[in-house]
Order: sequence, then structure tokens, then C-alpha cells
Amino acid sequence: MAPQAGLDIKSLAAVVLRRSLGTHLTDKKETLWESISPAAKDFLKTNLLATVRVIDTKDLIHKMSNLLVEVQGGMYEQNDAHEIWQDLLNLIFEFVNSSNNLHVDSALQMFNGLFTYIIDHLNKFKSDLLGIFRKTMNHQNLEIRLASLQAVSNYL
Repeated sequence: MAPQAGLDIKSLAAVVLRRSLGTHLTDKKETLWESISPAAKDFLKTNLLATVRVIDTKDLIHKMSNLLVEVQGGMYEQNDAHEIWQDLLNLIFEFVNSSNNLHVDSALQMFNGLFTYIIDHLNKFKSDLLGIFRKTMNHQNLEIRLASLQAVSNYL
């Protein structure tokens, strides 16, 4: 996202993009995400992952986290091979181990969203998830502990 754009514009852009990518085109059964070229998908994924790394406000990082989850979830549901976006999972594991509370909170929020779509895949990492939940439930920040409790509840 453009650094000079205001926070409200960036937030709105994330919400509009999230809603638009899942929207079905009027004359076809496919969504906008399905209709864009592989190069455009790669460009979008790369830039979304890069953007979420530099966000420094809670509201915007939550909106970007929701956008990333919707992109992954949409990819998973619409692909017969059930494509898992490994770069997103790597980002989540990186964020959950970060010293930046916004990143930890964002990772837990992304887990919450992904449990809806790829719980079977995430169950393969059960011991890692339990370690993450243990760590975040004991975090010094109350908001992180609450986000962790919500993630544990959604996982169960």
C-alpha cells in the first residue's frame, strides 16, 4: 500500500480488495480471484505478504490479516488440489514468535480465520499449535492472551 495514503484509505482498500476477490463475476460461476492470471495472483500474494510485515497499526494489520485469510481460504476452497499457501503459514509462524505484539496478535487472528478453511491441514502441526497456544496464553500482554484464548477456542 502506498505510504502516503491515509490510514482510512489503506483500511478501506484492504476491505474492498477482500470483498472483491471473493465476489462472483456476473456472467460466470468463478470469482474474481479465480479469473485473474497466475502472474497476477503471484504479484498480489507477494505484495500482500510484504505489506503486512510493515504495518504498525492494529486496525490495519487486522484488516490485512483478514484479507490474507480470505485469499488463502478462497484458494483452498476453489482448488480441487486444496492448495495451501505455505508462504502465509511461514509468515504466521514467524509472527507468532516475534517480539512485536502486533505481529503476535495478527498471527493469532490469522490462525482463527484459517481454522475455518484448513483445519485438517493445520492438525498436522498439532504439537506446534499447542506450543504456540501455551506460549501466547502466558504472554505478558493481556490482548495477546485474550487472542490466544479465542484461537484455542476456535481450534477446539
